[in-house]
Amino acid sequence: MLTESFQAALLKGYRERKADAKEYFMLVGGYEDIPRAIANPPEGMEVDKWKKAVEYFQTNEHIIASEKNKKIREMQTNANRGGRARIAVLVIRRTLREWKRFAKLIPIRMMYLLQLRRNNNISYKIG
Repeated sequence: MLTESFQAALLKGYRERKADAKEYFMLVGGYEDIPRAIANPPEGMEVDKWKKAVEYFQTNEHIIASEKNKKIREMQTNANRGGRARIAVLVIRRTLREWKRFAKLIPIRMMYLLQLRRNNNISYKIG
């Protein structure tokens, strides 16, 4: 269990670094200016590792996967970033929105029941 969570944390860190490198790559020239991108490695990254990363960004495998993932993210209704905790937060927010909508209806329902009670001399609990 502990090794699985440790491995998951390492993989998440790797994915984040890879995403940051790709974002930086696009910022310093991207696919339009490869020599400029290679000449400007990010701070803290060795030049040879940066060259390998830029080469990887140019592979058909990466480009196809990147386009596929982009399309999938566009189709998502709820952006899930962060695992189970994030899903729980989304559920709570949705529940709160539904409760606020319901809470707006409570005074209307109470007024309706009171009016019925007055008109028909009905006695019952409201609630």
